[in-house]
Amino acid sequence: GPGAGVEGGRIVFEGTPEDLAATASRKRGKNDPPVSLTAPFLADALNGTVTKRTPSKAVKKQDSAPEPTPEPIAMEESEAEVADANGFTDPWQVLGRKWHSLGKGFPDGAKPNWPLELADATLKLLEQVAGDNSLSFASPTSVEVKPEGSQKPWAEVATKTPESLKVTLAGPSDAIDLAGLPKIRIDGPVELGDYTMITLNLTEAKHVRSRKLKSFLKSHLERSTK
Repeated sequence: GPGAGVEGGRIVFEGTPEDLAATASRKRGKNDPPVSLTAPFLADALNGTVTKRTPSKAVKKQDSAPEPTPEPIAMEESEAEVADANGFTDPWQVLGRKWHSLGKGFPDGAKPNWPLELADATLKLLEQVAGDNSLSFASPTSVEVKPEGSQKPWAEVATKTPESLKVTLAGPSDAIDLAGLPKIRIDGPVELGDYTMITLNLTEAKHVRSRKLKSFLKSHLERSTK
């Protein structure tokens, strides 16, 4: 909590589901926020039904009209309605590009040893080199870069590795000119059939601002897409 996506990340309650459900009916001050927005729905679920809740701003009714009684519906019916209306998506699918610049999704809750803004800056640089709509956000831990007309990814950015932001490039061996790179740690090259893989480990904002890096990426892409 206290909300979803970027609004989350803090513990708002600790205890059993039953303990959390009990907070839904607990009295609180006029200005005190609820412990959890989930609590009343969890309470219904534990009771085996879900109550259709009226909007917070109720429509004024005629004096003669009786107040309607909440109608219980079966759990499976409610779940189907929610699934049809919203679907069950993960935060990384909802947030898309923004997810890869957040401090979430790292293994075992680790914190990165590099500034989070480095991720978005690197994606912007690769997009400048490879063209618009070249980025694919189909994974929670990496972003593929596929230039227009290319059947295979040219680059992949691992955004959830704590030790460094890893940019892996695929191309012919003659596309790699290590002398034209700034001083960064490099893994490889690794020969994989017709392709040679090389991984750049970025850890500082100055790495992605380097003219040498941009020049290297342009040259590598040109030689890889001949």
